[in-house]
Order: sequence, then structure tokens, then C-alpha cells
Amino acid sequence: MEIERDPNTIPGYWIHNTNNLNVIGYADTFDSNAVPSRVAPIFLLSDRDSVLAPPFRLLGNLVIKKDDGLDPGTFPYSHFKTNFLDRLATRLRESLQAIPNGMLWVDELLDTHYGPQEEENRKLRDLAMTKLRKSYDLIKSGKFEDALRESRWAAAADESSLMAVVLQAAVYKIRGSRESNGAIELLKRRSMSRTDHAFFDEAVEEIVKSLQK
Repeated sequence: MEIERDPNTIPGYWIHNTNNLNVIGYADTFDSNAVPSRVAPIFLLSDRDSVLAPPFRLLGNLVIKKDDGLDPGTFPYSHFKTNFLDRLATRLRESLQAIPNGMLWVDELLDTHYGPQEEENRKLRDLAMTKLRKSYDLIKSGKFEDALRESRWAAAADESSLMAVVLQAAVYKIRGSRESNGAIELLKRRSMSRTDHAFFDEAVEEIVKSLQK
């Protein structure tokens, strides 16, 4: 059956409006999830039995998918159920009406959260701050593995958080093993988009000193 293009479609792209889409899953699978993960939604077109999966671009109330001349932009829902699930995707327990600028993420209990991107990112940043405070207290108590778990969660929730990376480095520095030195260097390289080497080292030293008082 030939699929009609959305009236807003321009040559070279398929364009769908979120008003005509439902979120039915996401393009990833997890057996367990230690940190929050932002995931790409999979949509079901509300006016036909067709599924829209990544890659695509989300722009306001539009979902824009490149037309390669072979892919009609969607595939049958029956294919999603029989061939796509378990290997490449996870289906939501209940479908959700798609919204403009929506963001979908999965927490450590594998529960899904969906809402406006700005609002969901704010929630994650607030949760990250709580995790960072907990991580600091756990380091003071000598519970290093628990502290690393909390700071890693915070780093995933707020990818701009330098403190989440610094706290992890502080744990490794306190441990002082050869493996710890390698872990610190890796964390330092990952943080270079947020600060320079000197500031990173100073921040780690300050944290370690405050914990040793």
C-alpha cells in the first residue's frame, strides 16, 4: 500500500506532526540500568498501522526523517511486534501521546519518563544535585563504591556537571592505587569540554582536603 506524504513534507524528507503520533517504545534495550538514560522514542502513527523509528530529528512539533528513496519513512506495526522488539527496541506498557519537544528517559528501575525536554532536564538536574550531596556524604563515611554509584548517576543525569566527575576522581585519588590513577586520567579527559586540566586537578584536591578534615 502506498503511504501518502504528510502535507508538510518537503523533498528529501518525511515530516510528521506530533499531533498524529503516539510514543509506543524506545530504540534501546536494558536488562538493568544503573544510571538514567535518555532514549530515542518510537512512534505509532495514529491514523494508520505504521511505525516511525529513529534516526530522525525532533524539532518542535515535527519529527523529520530523511528520505533515502527506499525507506518510506515508516514500517508496519506487525514488523515492529515480530522483528524489532527484544533485539533493537523496548515497548512501553502504555502508549503516550507525543508532544512537541518531548524527551523520553529511563531510570534505574527501568521506569520511563516523558515530558517537555526542558522540564525533564530540569528534573534530572535536581535529582543529580541530590545524588551529589549523597555521594559526598558517602565518601566521608568511607563507602566509596556507593559514592561512585551516586556520582555516576548524577553525571548521567546532568551531563554538564563537573562536580559529578570531580567526586568520582576524588574517590579514586583517596584510594591511591595504580588503577585509580588511570581512572582519574580518563575522567579528566572526559571533562575537558567543561574545564581545563589545572582547574580539574585543583577541584579534586579541594574535595580530598575537605574530606580529610
